[in-house]
Amino acid sequence: AYENLASVLFRTGKQDEAKAFIENALLKLPYNSKLNFLLAVIYYKEGDLQKVVPLLQRAILSDSSNMQAQQMYYRIQNGMKIQI
Repeated sequence: AYENLASVLFRTGKQDEAKAFIENALLKLPYNSKLNFLLAVIYYKEGDLQKVVPLLQRAILSDSSNMQAQQMYYRIQNGMKIQI
């Protein structure tokens, strides 16, 4: 449920609302892979790369099958561009 609402907020251009919602949701569900990944995407779009890598690492540790998080992490670690 949290992931769905966060995703809808993000996709409808309500990035600030999505960010606040996800940050609050992660207080309850700190190892939710999808929420960590989506917050990493938001921070990446904002240019806050210091916060992106730890969120991606937590997303991957929480769910090793999260291919989106793995691909984004790999691209960042290798200096590759990411299209969002």
